[in-house]
Amino acid sequence: MIFPNIRVEIPNIGGYIQSRNNVRYFFIYVGDRILTSDGKTTHPKSIMIGRIEKNDDGIDELMPNESYYKVMNLKAPEVAVKEGRGSKPKTRGCAPKNRLENSQLSPLYGIIAQKIFNKLGVTKALEMAFEPKLVQEILAIATFLCDGPHSSFEDLNRFVNEHLCFNLPSSFDRRRAGETLVKLTSERRAIFFKEWIQMQTQGKSSNVFYDVTSYSTYSGEIFKAAFGYNRDQEDLKQVNQGLFCLKENGLPLFMIDYNGSLVDKQNFNYALDEASAYGLKTERNSVTIIMDGGFCISNFDWSIFKGYDLITGVSCNIYKTVKAKFLEWASSLNITDYTKGFRINNDSYLGTKEPFTLGELKGTLYMFKDLETATGAQNALYAKRDEMQQKLEALESAPDDEKDFKHFAQKFEPFFKLEKSDNEKGFIYKADEQHTLEALAMCGKVALFVQGKEEQLSPKEIMEKYRSKESVEDSFDTIKNGLCDKRLHVHGDRQVEGKLFLLFIALILWRTMHYRLKDWQFTCKSTVHSAITELKQIKSVKRNDQWILKNAVSKTQREILSMLEPNWEQMEETNKDNGSYNFKPRQRYNKISKKLTK
Repeated sequence: MIFPNIRVEIPNIGGYIQSRNNVRYFFIYVGDRILTSDGKTTHPKSIMIGRIEKNDDGIDELMPNESYYKVMNLKAPEVAVKEGRGSKPKTRGCAPKNRLENSQLSPLYGIIAQKIFNKLGVTKALEMAFEPKLVQEILAIATFLCDGPHSSFEDLNRFVNEHLCFNLPSSFDRRRAGETLVKLTSERRAIFFKEWIQMQTQGKSSNVFYDVTSYSTYSGEIFKAAFGYNRDQEDLKQVNQGLFCLKENGLPLFMIDYNGSLVDKQNFNYALDEASAYGLKTERNSVTIIMDGGFCISNFDWSIFKGYDLITGVSCNIYKTVKAKFLEWASSLNITDYTKGFRINNDSYLGTKEPFTLGELKGTLYMFKDLETATGAQNALYAKRDEMQQKLEALESAPDDEKDFKHFAQKFEPFFKLEKSDNEKGFIYKADEQHTLEALAMCGKVALFVQGKEEQLSPKEIMEKYRSKESVEDSFDTIKNGLCDKRLHVHGDRQVEGKLFLLFIALILWRTMHYRLKDWQFTCKSTVHSAITELKQIKSVKRNDQWILKNAVSKTQREILSMLEPNWEQMEETNKDNGSYNFKPRQRYNKISKKLTK
């Protein structure tokens, strides 16, 4: 293990420097020279204590490893990374300003990403928490992750070399990115989240969604990875991630990772407490927490205690009073009630609300029937009932044992009741009309418990807010399938925390591009990945120390650019490290000819 962020003076100890693939390692002697019988001495035993690198002043310094601290009898730092004795990455390119004449580059995607980060305030929030060089590395990796579902940072240096303008050398590769991960400490991340949350919520009324996902891993070096409810249906250890998203713009607001064995409701109070400590709820803003039915009364009570308004799904299977109230309402519906429904995104609902006490919490219970879902579920129930009846008709016997018979009879609930009999089959059955009607009434059910100022809203307004919760689920789908290939591909808790933070920053960029390109995606039936690919095809060529467009921009590319950066044709970037860029298209022939004739 080596300590990438530490440089010490080369110790004045007997040893030697060994160069391997242009990387210099420092070895010290730890044994004695032994005089052999023929009068010759043996080489003493030696160990490698670190790698020698030059600092900014050109002076050699030692990047120590674990052996250095053992030899010097010092306490080793906590942050370390694995590193073999392989070659140090070579610089595989140079800054755009130093490229040869007629070289090609595709900087437009990187420049637009940089402008999005600056406009949203992401860059400012990062600069409050991290040093400038680290900020550029974070933004570069985040932009790289949005380019596609990467299983590793293998192609990072090529991407930086061709597409970005974040003042990073093309030697910024996967090893350098690995060092970046361990620099993203919890203290620094906390500063970023505090600043980012304040930017998004201060002085506003906000609706915040909360949900949880998990990341499976094969690694045996992640201590917070544990077996639990696996959302990917894999028999693997996992790390859980809780995510808060803002309804107003769909952007992620705060994230927390924790042990994979904890269920959602166990850790929610801790997640909300930490988000509150970072300023999610203050005296200057009003926040409504919206979550699904995977949580419990203690979570609702804690949210209200912390000063949040609440919209949450409640399970009729867990809360019998909710089920009884829903059945009472559903059974009272008549044909005229179905004309009083409403539609949201082409889905039809019936809805009502009533004052309700859940446990000891007073609020309002909103009850809905999703008519399309209800119709499909009822048809499935009828089909299942007919199938069960055919099985009962075909059965010739039943278990004699009382316990076995009871278990046998439960298979035909809620449609039929079975009783033992002296007939040749050993049982008789009859339709259970009461339970069948209840099952039909529960088809398409949605029950929401609301507490706070949101109780003033109509059933349609509440359902619209609750349906918007899909944005946090879309965020999870984006991270796992669009950014990281379902796996984090790292080893160690610190690396997991760093990788999830980088994915959080990448998600901000992705969601912003998604919202700006929504109309284009719908019309062309395309994706954000396709849009990024189009941007990467826009080539620039170096002419007289300036990068200009090599070819005309296609119609599709122009549509994408007009949505992401409406003034892209007038956009000019000048950078002391990377040179200047000019995306103004060449003047039309008729304009040039008019100037010549004057």
